[in-house]
Amino acid sequence: MIRIANLNAYKLHPRDVGTEGWSARVTAIREVSPDILCLQEVLVDDDAPEDTDADGIVDETKRLRRWDSQATTVIERLARECGLTATIVRSDGSAGAVAMARNAHRPWYTAVLWRPETVTPVPGGFRAYGSPGLFVAAVTVSHVRRVALNGCAGAARVTTVRVGKCPISMRRRPFRSDGTHRPSGKVGSC
Repeated sequence: MIRIANLNAYKLHPRDVGTEGWSARVTAIREVSPDILCLQEVLVDDDAPEDTDADGIVDETKRLRRWDSQATTVIERLARECGLTATIVRSDGSAGAVAMARNAHRPWYTAVLWRPETVTPVPGGFRAYGSPGLFVAAVTVSHVRRVALNGCAGAARVTTVRVGKCPISMRRRPFRSDGTHRPSGKVGSC
């Protein structure tokens, strides 16, 4: 059995690294000891002086790169301090980027972190989803966990984990007619 946890880090920001709030989040994650952690609400500064040119016009490409760079730093450090990783595996087997996604218009991130001793991402199994359909973002990562079936070590079971917010859409209601929630991003288990 693997343990999957979901943490809304509540506006975890780069300036929070090393603070009492940061330590509390790390302690909570370590105590839960998840094999897979679905992380929500890592955010970075929306605007920064380095995003603008001499005329004060925002360069969206620079801005998005800065957002991604800052979020990557926070997520990688959180993973490392909790004994987890968030580095995906590309289809060719090489190490890739951090398993995170953001809304295209807001610097709010979701991510999937995992314990490398327990689960391994499937090469090419990472997908990031952003706006306009999602309020924040969603990310999916397919993971393999090694299990023993009938004494045969090395067998594997594949699980896809999704984390994210529900879509905001006038065409699709977030609740079913029976009142139950219809999530677009959900946490899976195995």
